[in-house]
Amino acid sequence: ADTIRDIQREPTHWTDYWPWAAAGLVLIFLLVYFRRKKPQPAPQAIAAPPPPQTPPHEMALKQLAALEQQKPWKNGRTDAFYADLSMILRTYLERRYQIPALESTTREIIPLLKKTDFPASLTKALQEVLYQSDMAKFAAQPPAEQHHEKNLHSARQVVMSSSGMPPPTNTPTPYSNL
Repeated sequence: ADTIRDIQREPTHWTDYWPWAAAGLVLIFLLVYFRRKKPQPAPQAIAAPPPPQTPPHEMALKQLAALEQQKPWKNGRTDAFYADLSMILRTYLERRYQIPALESTTREIIPLLKKTDFPASLTKALQEVLYQSDMAKFAAQPPAEQHHEKNLHSARQVVMSSSGMPPPTNTPTPYSNL
């Protein structure tokens, strides 16, 4: 009877391992390639410095002048006029005195301003303008026609006086009537 013989292996040759050698060479090549091709940091673009912020009083005065030119109360838009007037004043107070004027009620703003260097002599005028604005916006009780420009003027005075600007002179400049 035949006896079972063990499997005989053929002698190994270097060509038996060439796929492993090729894979190793490719791996080494890829490692070298990607190490050399490290992403270069993007050149840092030097950002121009931000433009200087417009002082709060200048911005408020520009907005008040624009509001005065529009004269929304002449078109029956008194509620929009007082909403804009109140927003301009509150934004000015918030930027100038660092108080949360936009999130505060008129009653809350006055005590907040007392803790700052806001001139006490302007408190009554500011309170009157904000109160009239609240009445026009929320109670649908706009002031009489002649009070619109007065309130605009009072708002301008509050901004100018609290910012330290000299009051405007009413002397005509040469050639002003040309």
